[in-house]
Amino acid sequence: PAMSLGYGGFGGYSDPSLAFLYPSSYGVFGNMFRRMSIDEGEGLTEGYCAMFGAGKQITDALSVGAGVDLLYGRGDGSSYYAGAVLGAIYKTSWEKSFGSGFGVYRPAFGAAGFAGVPFGSHSDYADMSRPSAGYSFGFYRSPLLELSFRNEAAALHGYSDFSVSWGLESVIDRSWAVRLGGAYPAYSCGDLTFGLGYKFDARYFSASLDYA
Repeated sequence: PAMSLGYGGFGGYSDPSLAFLYPSSYGVFGNMFRRMSIDEGEGLTEGYCAMFGAGKQITDALSVGAGVDLLYGRGDGSSYYAGAVLGAIYKTSWEKSFGSGFGVYRPAFGAAGFAGVPFGSHSDYADMSRPSAGYSFGFYRSPLLELSFRNEAAALHGYSDFSVSWGLESVIDRSWAVRLGGAYPAYSCGDLTFGLGYKFDARYFSASLDYA
């Protein structure tokens, strides 16, 4: 089993989360819980999100997953969201070295679709339905340090808004992580992020801590 504890915060925004993974012969089952708080938010100032899902490795390169997503938000009234998510990721083994540790290492491509029904007093703020697609690849590695780049695009709010996000991650000694990311167009929270992480692996259990 594995556990992940995360916290994101900036100004009046906070987003703590807790996730668990349970591997089995049928696949990997998981659940995640989040609490989001936005000071002086429009419509919603506080939200609670729960996600339950499972993933399965189909081939050495292809993995698929599915789950359900639930949200309860409150502020000027109460709002809700209930939906499903389906996604897939394809990890290649292709590598091209340019020398001195730089290159293109093991690109991966993924896509996911969130579809559900928002309802309540501010259903437009609670709508989490969106399609998204992205890719990632490593571009530097040494015995001590690995660097990777990630890029994702998503359609939000019933395809009325589009967002492109990017991220850089450095993994030090296979345990410590330093992350930098951003999104365009700019929104009120999370347009530019900086984060730290630590991963612990034991024989029968692994855990990670993340802060952004």
